[in-house]
Amino acid sequence: MRRGLRSRLLFTHLMIALAAIVAVAVIAGATGVRRVHVYLEREQAARSAQVVDSLRSTYREPEGWDATAVYALSQVATFNHLDVAVYDTGGHLLFTVQGRHGGEEEREGEAAGAETATGGGAGTSPASPAPRGDDAPAVDSAPIVVAGRTVGTAQVYRRSDASDAAGDAYRAALTRDLLLAVAVCGAAAALVSLILSRRLARPVEELDDAVADVVAADRGTQGTARGDEVKSLVAAFDGLAGRLAREEQRRRDMTDDLLDGLDGPLAEVGSRLKALGDGSVTPTTEHLRMLGEEIDRLIALLAMLRDLNDLEGGRASGARQAVDLAEVAAAAVEQRRPDFVAQGVALVEELAPAVALGDPGRLLRVAGALLDSALESVQGGGRVVIAVGPAERGAARGAPDGPAVGLTVTDDGPTMAAADLPFFLERHDAATGVRRAGPRLALCRALVEAQGGSMVASQASGGGLRLTVLLPAPEGG
Repeated sequence: MRRGLRSRLLFTHLMIALAAIVAVAVIAGATGVRRVHVYLEREQAARSAQVVDSLRSTYREPEGWDATAVYALSQVATFNHLDVAVYDTGGHLLFTVQGRHGGEEEREGEAAGAETATGGGAGTSPASPAPRGDDAPAVDSAPIVVAGRTVGTAQVYRRSDASDAAGDAYRAALTRDLLLAVAVCGAAAALVSLILSRRLARPVEELDDAVADVVAADRGTQGTARGDEVKSLVAAFDGLAGRLAREEQRRRDMTDDLLDGLDGPLAEVGSRLKALGDGSVTPTTEHLRMLGEEIDRLIALLAMLRDLNDLEGGRASGARQAVDLAEVAAAAVEQRRPDFVAQGVALVEELAPAVALGDPGRLLRVAGALLDSALESVQGGGRVVIAVGPAERGAARGAPDGPAVGLTVTDDGPTMAAADLPFFLERHDAATGVRRAGPRLALCRALVEAQGGSMVASQASGGGLRLTVLLPAPEGG
């Protein structure tokens, strides 16, 4: 059995899962970076607003900002890593505070700012804090409004690469976390894909094995339905396998019936022809008649086998039509009456008109076979009754559900044990494997069942055997 399906399913599930995981990771990474940039910009705006609020709260009329105010501003600037330049309404620099660089440099900046605030900056041209290092600062400018009047302008200098550094750190952490998540999710996806592929592939593989067994002539093989994925497929296969098994059994039964049915007549014909050929028996009309009877039996048996094969194979045309079963029984009686007369057996007819659904020619052969079986069962001077009439609904196992017509043949031969009656018409006894009925009766029952009817055996009221054929009656008939 090839297991490629399981590997393909595993690979497909794994690729789909990994593609989904990578797509989610890319989207999450891009969205996260964009959001962190927005967050950092908001934080920078809030820090600049905090500086302006500090300037607004420490302003005093008319002198403006004193050393204490500058010192308070330097604390805010240092905490937020900002440089601040304050200008009057005329655009002249009043003082600066440097908070972007720590240590002694910040303190020197604070001193310089304080010195400028005490008078060193009045009347000077606008200037801005000199940038430290190679980084060019980014500038946020905001008016300082006190009591509804603009008293100056604050320029807040911040590192232009601060947000980039934070963004880089966030991206690095996010990338590390996403790679870890992809690895964990990938391992989980591989495990789930393995389980799912095994679950999905197992019933298909078992069905494939079963198909291979059927191809190898193991007709009794059936699939196994596990889960809902392939139940309909398994059901269809089981139906096909069952049909093949029935066809195979029917072929074997027909072969057995043919061999059993032909064995006796062929042996009889062969022995008589041999006797006639070696001169041990003088040819007479009686010998020729007996040979003709055996040949007729062979022809009738072959005809029944052909009819059964056509009916079960669905090749019979016009197999079911309205037919008067009494007329069929009367025709069978006329054909067999000379045999009954020759053996001194009384043949009684109790025929009432009754229309049934079936094939007239095949039903005639069935009625003739029932009469032949009854004639073989009784002794000279015995009695056989053939009757036709309406039958009760559900009168026997397998009888038609609707209105039915019955044909019965009753003899006064040996009485069969009641325990053996249910198995009399079986092809083989379930316990011993011994055939209960002759091949003709087994074929008769198969022909009747193929036409929608049933055939049962029962004990006659006065002793002997009663064979009953039940056929469906036409609707409204």
